[in-house]
Amino acid sequence: MDVERQPTPDAPGKLDTRLEPAEALSQRSSGDLSMDECASNPPCHSNSYRELDLIVVSQNIRGVQGFFEPDGRSRDLGKLEILTRVLLEQHIDVYLIQETWLTGDWIRIINGVTVIHHGPDTPTSRRGSGGVAILLSQSATKAWTFAGRPDPLRPGPIGDAHVRFMGIHLLFHPRCNQTQRLFIGNVYAPHSGLAADDPQLLERFYTSIKMHLSRLLPPSTDIVLGGDWNAALGTRSDPTDQSFLGPFGLDHSNAAAEPVFDLCCQYQLRVSTSYFKSCSYATFYDQLHDRRPLQLDHFLSSQGLGNRVTRAGT
Repeated sequence: MDVERQPTPDAPGKLDTRLEPAEALSQRSSGDLSMDECASNPPCHSNSYRELDLIVVSQNIRGVQGFFEPDGRSRDLGKLEILTRVLLEQHIDVYLIQETWLTGDWIRIINGVTVIHHGPDTPTSRRGSGGVAILLSQSATKAWTFAGRPDPLRPGPIGDAHVRFMGIHLLFHPRCNQTQRLFIGNVYAPHSGLAADDPQLLERFYTSIKMHLSRLLPPSTDIVLGGDWNAALGTRSDPTDQSFLGPFGLDHSNAAAEPVFDLCCQYQLRVSTSYFKSCSYATFYDQLHDRRPLQLDHFLSSQGLGNRVTRAGT
């Protein structure tokens, strides 16, 4: 499955992970993850089927943009209902949503899709800010069930007053004698303006993410982190350097890249979106600098997935 990301501020990112006979795992950087199973290996669990595509899509929706209900706290969830329909129509399994602008921690079923939300206890403004959500298809919900339905990682505000990070554990059975554990994290990093006003903000943000990953990840768990990183990572300049950064993408990088690289080094991750050629890499246009194209949305995945990652893009 191909992954494409439109060069707009709120276009979805997709990552496709595919588990095949040689356990080839394909990843796409528009927010979609897909796992595929060989038809010659009959499924032994109900969440294993012959063509298992776990597609993970990431998108900053800039607010559910519904109206306030009479209680003054909740919003109409019409936009989330639209996103669940997109998930179903596009065969997405895990949809990572940033900037919901909703409050509270809750789980709801909308159109058969499991919606897990993490937001502040009270709105920080009338419009709202921050807030992240993970939407699960029925097959991804089964993978969560096989993992024991552990509580989603919802650490509350980290770095500043905004809720910016959450994650979930999934367990797949691609074969009767195999399991595939995944931790999928949803990231909404502070933007450069906030970091300029508070030089320690990014350090606090990434230190908190590392703390939660170290405490909660069981052994043999592969990591996939997607979202709006608000960081321009650039590309690998030395073709012989086989580290965490690939040769594809926009060359521009900024100071926000350093903590992302540090995260990659500590948890043996690589920037999947930088390893595959794409027709476009821009995920945001800077209105203050002549609409300069920037690549601020990325997917990171465990290096241990190796050549099972067959495609990632923006």
